[in-house]
Amino acid sequence: MEGNDPPPIFLPRRRFIATLTAGAMAGLHPAPAASAEPRTDLPRTVSIKRQAMQNSAESLATADIAGIPIKHIEKLWTETALGEKPDLGWEKNQAVSADCAALPAPFDGNSFVMSANALKRYAALNHFAITPQPLFRGGKQVGEHLLVLFALRGAALDSPQSGWAASYKVHEVFPDHLTRRCLLGVWDTQSHMIAMFQGATVPDADWMWGHVQACKKMTGAQTPSFANMMTPGMMTYAVGANGEIPGCLVLQDRLYPRRINQGDLIYRVSDWADSVTNPGDNIHCGWLDLWDDQSANELHYYPRFSSAGCQTVPGRYDSAAKCHDNEFAAFRRAAGLTDSFNRTSSIDDRTRFTYLLLSSREAKMLVEGRAADEFGLGYRLRIGSTGVAVAALSTVLPNKPAISPTRFDADLLKRLVDWQKAVGDPDMPPTGVVTRLEADRLKITL
Repeated sequence: MEGNDPPPIFLPRRRFIATLTAGAMAGLHPAPAASAEPRTDLPRTVSIKRQAMQNSAESLATADIAGIPIKHIEKLWTETALGEKPDLGWEKNQAVSADCAALPAPFDGNSFVMSANALKRYAALNHFAITPQPLFRGGKQVGEHLLVLFALRGAALDSPQSGWAASYKVHEVFPDHLTRRCLLGVWDTQSHMIAMFQGATVPDADWMWGHVQACKKMTGAQTPSFANMMTPGMMTYAVGANGEIPGCLVLQDRLYPRRINQGDLIYRVSDWADSVTNPGDNIHCGWLDLWDDQSANELHYYPRFSSAGCQTVPGRYDSAAKCHDNEFAAFRRAAGLTDSFNRTSSIDDRTRFTYLLLSSREAKMLVEGRAADEFGLGYRLRIGSTGVAVAALSTVLPNKPAISPTRFDADLLKRLVDWQKAVGDPDMPPTGVVTRLEADRLKITL
């Protein structure tokens, strides 16, 4: 169940993960041209995912409305012929891009060197407070740690690289909701080293398509609440279980995420949820790495990860051996976590982490030093920002609460987006970010 939403008729998202199996890790590469013919020879893993989405605990697929069973998810994206499903992809028109509408730099795909310096600048310009976080072992706090988790949405490594390093050479790519086109990492704020891993920070095509199908069947206050995309900013996570999988990272914040309820499966700047919620966008293993036995011209049918909005890194959890594997195991080790698990818990439970999410395009601009005049933004506010500027923003926006927050939370994000939509200035689309333009209009100082 999400946040303060009314009790949903859906199974909480991603609880199906424990039923999935996983195999070899697959690389990042573009999807080939597709045939319009529907699949008739779907592999067993697709049927497992479909059954889990439909049937676990009475599921995402059917519900009893006014005594009439209603089937919400007719077909997975994987099962649907191309002529029967909407377009899937990433918005390339920057003016309406979900993540890049407020950035003046266009896509170029050129390489840049990602390092801790870009993360430090991202934190400074966005008023993010990077502080030591509590470290737990066996349910007791034993100190603090200085590690920060981060992710670049829409990014790929120039060449294979792993482990701790002063920098990684990367380039921007467009996410496609099928392959892993993001990079997740760990930043050691003491040594200024980083470690990066391929992964995904967007929902997969099956969950997005299932959400849109469900929206067509729901009426009134009954709104599907499982597929979403987290907006860039700073969030807090704590080690815990994702469903029955121990040793994951569990979102601690309420969010105002992006959702698509109709039309094509492409997130745009105007796509926002109906309300503030905790969508359960945890960090966990990606699971669906099973397509090494499929021919290249079939890869476009299969999401290579399983997520309805979670942040994922390739891997699986072996409940018999009580361990994670693949890159998710390496990601956990880089974050200082142990391999000590019980059935649904780990010795590291409750250890907290700061998580920074940004687009690779913004990271590239920070690396190139375009943070002032060329960037056109300078200091700014977004979810996770703190300080007096946040309080000033809350004071001037409509629907002011009794006590103005000093942390940019999900409620303030929704108020900002509502204001941006009401203003209707094409130079200030509803990005959920306060740039110099918004600050001047609102008469606040960043």
